[in-house]
Amino acid sequence: MFYNIGSERYKVILTTENGKWLISFDNPSAPIFSIDENMRNYEKIETPKEYIENIEFEELNLSKAEERRYAMIEPLLSDDIYIYDKSSRNELAKKCAESFGTTKKRVLRLYFQYMAKRTLIKRKNSTVSNNDKYKEFDWAIKKYYFSAKRISIKTTYDMLLLEKYMNEDGLLVDNAPTWNSFRHYFYNKNYNRSTQKDISREGLTNYQRNKRPLFGQADSWNKCVGYYEMDATEADIYLVSRFDERVVVGRPNVYMAVDRLTQTIAGVYIGFRADESAVIACLANAASDKVEYCKKYGIEITKDQWPCTGLPSGIITDQGNEFMGSQVESLCYKYDIELEYLPPFRPDEKSEVEKSFDIVQEKYKPFLRGKGVIEMDAQERWAADYRSQSAINIDDFTKILIHCILYVNGRLIENKIPASDVVKANVPIIPNRLWKFFDTQGKNTTIPISEHDIYLLSLDRKTARINRKGIYYNGFWYKNKDITKIMMEIKGNQVAILYDVDNISAIYLILKKEYIKFELPDYYSEYADLNTEEYDKIKKKLLKQKQQIEKEQTEARVNLIKNIKSIVKGKEIQSKGKQIGDEIKENQKVERDHYL
Repeated sequence: MFYNIGSERYKVILTTENGKWLISFDNPSAPIFSIDENMRNYEKIETPKEYIENIEFEELNLSKAEERRYAMIEPLLSDDIYIYDKSSRNELAKKCAESFGTTKKRVLRLYFQYMAKRTLIKRKNSTVSNNDKYKEFDWAIKKYYFSAKRISIKTTYDMLLLEKYMNEDGLLVDNAPTWNSFRHYFYNKNYNRSTQKDISREGLTNYQRNKRPLFGQADSWNKCVGYYEMDATEADIYLVSRFDERVVVGRPNVYMAVDRLTQTIAGVYIGFRADESAVIACLANAASDKVEYCKKYGIEITKDQWPCTGLPSGIITDQGNEFMGSQVESLCYKYDIELEYLPPFRPDEKSEVEKSFDIVQEKYKPFLRGKGVIEMDAQERWAADYRSQSAINIDDFTKILIHCILYVNGRLIENKIPASDVVKANVPIIPNRLWKFFDTQGKNTTIPISEHDIYLLSLDRKTARINRKGIYYNGFWYKNKDITKIMMEIKGNQVAILYDVDNISAIYLILKKEYIKFELPDYYSEYADLNTEEYDKIKKKLLKQKQQIEKEQTEARVNLIKNIKSIVKGKEIQSKGKQIGDEIKENQKVERDHYL
């Protein structure tokens, strides 16, 4: 989430119960804190294009230099305390610097840069002047003028001359900038009106009290459906394999997306994944038609029982790794979804999804006791081995959870004071009925999405190699007629793709906000209807065949050498004297006539 504060862009890196910690995107430095009351008055802005490009770069493999830089700051990224506790941050940065033989200043600079821009290298920005003189002007202003020492602009100019334009004899060099050019640049760039200037010289408290911009009322997103809380939990039950009931496969993960306004469970993922793909699968389910989803498991419902479709306009979640990855951020960028991270260990700030987990587990656990459900005494001595009690598989458990979700979405919510328009319309405080009411009132901010795009959301991701022949993946060159145009928009030869494990006929290139289809060429048509498992079997068969052929080829080469050597064995060069072409031709005629 990004805000424009004055003339500078800031990124939210931590949300607390009282406000948010921000870091400057334009000039990464130590984070600052702003209370919620003030945050409402700042202008929300779109995610900067540069930030999106950095995420796309991060999806590909990092260079060795970037890996080393990331290793330097990785300890600082491990805990939010280093965002708001300066002394802890400095102490750890010093230890990191000593471990890598560098300076604390460099470690902190990399840390701030990564927190703000999601990159560890400085990429060229076409909007920045290439004039070295202006870069030095910027450097002096940010170092000396934007300081709590409150140095004047004229003294800042003098410090610039001292640092950059004095020779060893204490004299100004010939190309030293004039005071007028420096002053003109300062005012032309509006540094005198910069938010950073006010905060750095006067302090954040004074800025928030006397100089912050006022924009009126807060956003009204919480008055519409479509803003989801998301979280995950490991279900309190052990499951067995669908293929062999004697095999225990462990505890499934459950991801939920719950509408904050109506408490409707909008989407769910039930399975054994616990990464970004599970989050994406949950969002894909939230966007899909639930009547068709339930039908896959033999459950007939009406649209009113589970009315949610479309992607959310906003997501509220904690700082779990799977929610903070580049795939989730890329998805949010593509569909303009607002993503808000809450501080860790604060379940009260996403109470609706936490409550939904509790209700769902309360409903199924009493009826599954003795069938793998984990009881409160699980860690105590002499407790039963709940793994050995497991009796249901993932499909059975999914059906049970669907019925629980249908109950939750149709239950009467107690101790909730409804909005006045809900009371006037005499709408009962039931999640799916509330959703339908707000939807008919035009208060639905969900983002419509096609069935095809929902399908794309469900696909797995990988990196692949691209060149003018197409995209090389899984042994095939996938083609697109616009490859020349596409290549002009791609940096490097590694790209992120989507692929379907059930169909190898096509893959999709992820390029900015688009998914571009690449297909198998006609000469691979015999493989087009195969899934990944079937193709892998063919590949193994071909590999085995190739290995056998290579063995035969090796034997053939060795035998060829053996035969040639046996023929020429004992053949010595005889003295022939000087050879004349006419004589050779005559000898050839005699040789030919002899064998006729």
